Amino acid sequence: MKATGGVGWEEENLIGWDIGTRIGSLQALIETQLDIFIPWMSYIADIEKEGGVCRVYGYLDQHCSFGSLTKGGIRCDWFTEYQLQHMLGKSDYICRVVHSWQRDDIIRGKGKACSQRKHQFD
Repeated sequence: MKATGGVGWEEENLIGWDIGTRIGSLQALIETQLDIFIPWMSYIADIEKEGGVCRVYGYLDQHCSFGSLTKGGIRCDWFTEYQLQHMLGKSDYICRVVHSWQRDDIIRGKGKACSQRKHQFD
């Protein structure tokens, strides 16, 4: 799937448990761009990019919400790790992030936006 993008922002009025998170801003971008609400995300990596840092999160879509999605000219396609490596090269940051996301030896948590703090265990 081609990643959505945009400038992240801090939920400054609600900071308390996860300073530096961009989950709230990413939820808003995904909902605006794709009309999908992502209830949680797991931090994967920070990638140094020209002009700043790209914070990467993952989400396990157990309900296939992203099936054949097209909205506003944005079309989502799904690729295996091998297909991504073939298209982009193993050293591309996207391939490194996908490999990290799929590692079994890393225990990942479910992060929620600060605005969801009252329902953090839902």
